[in-house]
Amino acid sequence: MAKIKFNNDVNTYPITGFNRNSTFTDGVMTSYAYVNLNAIPSVASALQAYGISGIDSIKIYDDNDELMYNLDNIDGQVAALDETLSGTSIQITMNIEVKTIEQQAGD
Repeated sequence: MAKIKFNNDVNTYPITGFNRNSTFTDGVMTSYAYVNLNAIPSVASALQAYGISGIDSIKIYDDNDELMYNLDNIDGQVAALDETLSGTSIQITMNIEVKTIEQQAGD
């Protein structure tokens, strides 16, 4: 199962889906990333914490812990957390608004 890591933290979280949609208006890109996870108490608490602290990177790893998606240097804010009962488990959909941080001259 794929795993996601935020902000280069130690913890990774198993995910069941990921989708990112980007729009471009007047030279500005705005993206929304949707992450689907199975909820367990530690995951729900961690995601709420990211809602407060923000997200500066998203990395997704495959079953062999190989990096398959890397989004660095972003200004990500959790826009919404949706928790839904599905059968006997809780599914969480995390909606992250993503903006790319502009590089300063000399960076």
